[in-house]
Amino acid sequence: MISVNQVYRAYPDSDLLGISVDESTTLDDIEDVSATLGDTLFLFLCRELCEEELTVEEAARRCDSAIEQISAVRDSLREAVMESP
Repeated sequence: MISVNQVYRAYPDSDLLGISVDESTTLDDIEDVSATLGDTLFLFLCRELCEEELTVEEAARRCDSAIEQISAVRDSLREAVMESP
C-alpha cells in the first residue's frame, strides 16, 4: 500500500502545503483538512494512490493516465489560445 506520507514526500514543495504529515497520517486525515490545503492536486493524488490494495504498478499506471488526461486538456487550451484573434 502506498501511504499518504510517501505521496507527501514525493510531492514537489509539499512543505508549502501547510499540513503536518507523518507515517500515521491517513487518507481520511487528508480529506478532513482538504479545505485548508489550497492544493487539490495533492488531495487528488492521495485519493487515487492511497488505496489499501493498490499495487505500485497500478499506482504508476494511474499517474500515467492522469498525466495523459491533463496533457490533453493543456493542449486543447493552447490550441484555443492560438486560434483566438
